[in-house]
Amino acid sequence: MNKIISTFLRVFIGVFLIISGLLKVNDTIGFSYKLNEYFQVLNIEFFSPISLQLAFLICIFEVVLGALLITATKFRFTFFCTSAMMVFFTFLTFYSAYFDKVTDCGCFGDALKLRPWDSFYKDVIILIILVVIFRGKDNFKSFFSKKGDYAYIFLVTLASTIFAFYTYNNLPLKDYRPYAVGQNISDNMKTCFELNLPCTEESPIYLVRDIQTGEELEMVADMWLSNTDRYEYLNFTDKTKILVKGYEPKITDFSVQNKNIDITDSLLNLDNVLVFVSYDLNKINKKSIIKIENIYMQSPDEQIIFLTASNEDIIKNFNDNNDLNIDFSYTDETVLKTIVRSNPGILRIQKGTVIEKLHHNHFEKLIK
Repeated sequence: MNKIISTFLRVFIGVFLIISGLLKVNDTIGFSYKLNEYFQVLNIEFFSPISLQLAFLICIFEVVLGALLITATKFRFTFFCTSAMMVFFTFLTFYSAYFDKVTDCGCFGDALKLRPWDSFYKDVIILIILVVIFRGKDNFKSFFSKKGDYAYIFLVTLASTIFAFYTYNNLPLKDYRPYAVGQNISDNMKTCFELNLPCTEESPIYLVRDIQTGEELEMVADMWLSNTDRYEYLNFTDKTKILVKGYEPKITDFSVQNKNIDITDSLLNLDNVLVFVSYDLNKINKKSIIKIENIYMQSPDEQIIFLTASNEDIIKNFNDNNDLNIDFSYTDETVLKTIVRSNPGILRIQKGTVIEKLHHNHFEKLIK
């Protein structure tokens, strides 16, 4: 019975790691953004320049470990690496949850949002399962011969790496974000009031002192207001507590400004518009610039809008250096990174609905 249980748990954790890893391999750029959030939380921003490379390594490593666990290949080494990785992730999720710095752990990319505390509890459960698995280590034998083990490791690593580079040089195979093809941006921005749905209710948290004991406590506003005879108000915190979980819009921060004029509604009401997106013109793919110019010149009758988060000086330098005269509109950098995992990227939007989305490697589809 113990052998059956430990084997089942080993395969279960292996499948779990593969799913988790593949969802991140599907969007390595997005995972690199999440790593940057953690680097800021831990005050180790010096890793930020290599966040993309680290994202590739972590995602591929996770998939490979999962595959090795399933087949019990090099079990002791695989188990040690898996345990070390989970201990690190457990610390990371606890730290971010305790200090309330990262709202989503990024464990499953954009496919499944987990709050840091939920992710921490998940990691603790996995660590417990790993202990059970290790106790049954004597029952595990690799599916392959010694040479077969190395061939299997090579093939799994190669396949994961190819998949990662494919999605990086194209777009995620499955887009889980609210700007995916087929999604209507206007609908995803509608509030609970517009949809006549229950809204999320939050309460500010106050720092108060118990008059009787002198103990300082954090307390939601309603609780303090109903006990002002016992608790003395000290200060207002920047924390809030969700009292009732209701509907929240999928998109809350999409806004387009042109010369300090909000053109968001105008953009989303156009019958057909090409939207060029570059969150940072200093980091734009240089080879794509000539493609942008060709598309721009060959589509004089088409409505085209250019979005960036770069400031006016960077925009001017970009136009001057490339002999262009593009009128850019401003959108927040995080929003643009969310819209498309390509710098630059293109969206075709019809009445607020995303009809097409292109990586800069495929701009030639729009060149006549």
